Parts: sequence; structure tokens; C-alpha cells
Amino acid sequence: MGDHGTWAVLLAVTLTLELPFAWLRYKIGLFIGYPVTRAFVHSRGAAVFLIFVLSFFGIIRAVISLAAPIGAAWWWRNQEGGRQPSGPERISYTDAIADLTAQGEHVHPPREWFVVDSAQPGAAVCGDTLMVTRGLLSNPCLTAVLAHELGHANSIDGRVTCALNRVIFKEPRRDPDFEAKNPPNGLTMFWRFVMWFLRGGIGIKLLGPSWASWWREREYVADQYAKQLGYGEEFADYLEEYGLFYDRPVPFVWLTLQTHPPVELRIDRLRDPLAGITREELDEMEAALPRQGEANPEPEPDPEGAPEPASEWHGNPS
Repeated sequence: MGDHGTWAVLLAVTLTLELPFAWLRYKIGLFIGYPVTRAFVHSRGAAVFLIFVLSFFGIIRAVISLAAPIGAAWWWRNQEGGRQPSGPERISYTDAIADLTAQGEHVHPPREWFVVDSAQPGAAVCGDTLMVTRGLLSNPCLTAVLAHELGHANSIDGRVTCALNRVIFKEPRRDPDFEAKNPPNGLTMFWRFVMWFLRGGIGIKLLGPSWASWWREREYVADQYAKQLGYGEEFADYLEEYGLFYDRPVPFVWLTLQTHPPVELRIDRLRDPLAGITREELDEMEAALPRQGEANPEPEPDPEGAPEPASEWHGNPS
């Protein structure tokens, strides 16, 4: 199944798994929230409809995001603490995007973008919005990284990211210092369970490894997009400097939520060190190597007769 079919099936199953919980939220809302809703809405039908929309709101807005991620930029920017770019940052970004869009009509810049104050270079795409860090805007590899991110923005990746994020209502950030001084009691744990139930996301949790596997393949696709734009080598340099150091072994990766493939393999595909050598030829070269327990093959004799090697000199120099 191709990438398009894979994401469609995964998203359909994810939203289907959310339906029973949304329906249960709806029933609870009718039991608990209906009297409160009627205080503000005089029509019984309107009150029931409002409870229904609120119960299925995550699923509804996820489906809408696939067609038009309305409001995603504003929400994401505020969630990440993003800001508007400064004048010099805007110039750096505009120059880089101009170089990329000049590569062809198929390259479209993101509709909106914002800056996150972090010294580490980084970028991400959600919907039709791009997030870049302050450190990336002053990095010489800015254009190469943006070429990779445009691979996500000019494909289904950005909208799928937005849809999955909108299935779940974000949990307020906790204060680690407060929780260290006040360990959670039974009532707190029960409240967290209720909030987890109301937030949704059971489908994403159950299909997390499958989604992670799909995202790992999409990273390779975005890398090749940057390579097609002529920035494969430069992006490989960026990964080598900023990504390779942080790579760690991931046991049973197919059971994890690891969304990025090993950086070394990404660099390998970008630089293509086996250019001119097919995978079949490489397999033949490996098959010709002696296996454990096998003797090394004897060298074939030289038909013309190889000269005897010179004896090692042990005397004193004259």
C-alpha cells in the first residue's frame, strides 16, 4: 500500500477508535451538562446539538483540518510560545524561501510562519504553518533545512500532523516543583483520569507505533525532496553536525513512538555513497566474503610466475 493509502487507513482507524469514547462523552454530557446548557440555550434541540458537537469536537475538527487547517497557525504559535520574526530574521527567511521557490512551480512556501526563541537550530510544519527557531535563522544551513520542511509542507504531512493534534484537547502544562512538593492523592489521580477521558486520544495511543513507522518513512521522503531541490549534500552536512550526535539505539523500534529514522541512514540516502554500485552488486560482494568457520580462499597462482619477495635486510647499512 502506498503512502497515501497508509495514512488514510491509519487516520480512519484512529478516528473510528475515538467514536465510542466520544459517544460516551455525549451520553455523560446529556446527563450532567444538559441542565447547565439549558440555562443558556432555551431550545432543547439546540442544547442537545451543542452537547453533541462538544463531545465529537476533536473528531470533527480533525476531519476539517485535512481540507483546511483553520486557526492552526494561531493555536500552534501560542501553544509553542512563538513570536513574530524580527526584521533581520524576515530577510534571512525571505532570501532562503526565494531560492527554493525558484526551483520550480511545484514548490510552494508555507502560508504562515513564526519564530520560537531557541538557540538550537530546528524547524517543524503543522498544517500550512512553519515553525523555525531563532538559532536556525542565523545558521548557514537554513535553506537546506527549509528545503526538507517544504517536503512536509508540500505534501499531506502537514495536514495529517494538524489532524492528529486536533483529535486531542491539549492538557495544561504541569508545574514539576508544585507536584514534587504536593504528591498526587487519590482524588488528583481520579481527576487526571477524567481529564484524560475527556481529552480523547485513545486511537492515537493504540496506533502510536504504526503512526511512528509511517512518519519514519515520511522523513526519508522529505529528505529526498530537499535533495531534488539541490540541497541534499548541504542537508546531510546539517544532519551530520546537529543530528548524528544525539542518535541513540532504540530497541524494538517497531514497538516505539520513534518518529525519525537513524540519522546515519538518512545521511546515507542523501549522499548515496554507493552511486554506480547497485544493491545486487553489493549483496554479491558481501556473499563472496568468507563466513565464520570457513577457510579463506587460496589466492590463485600468477600464470606468469610472481617473483620471490625480497628478503628482509638485517645487515648494517654500508
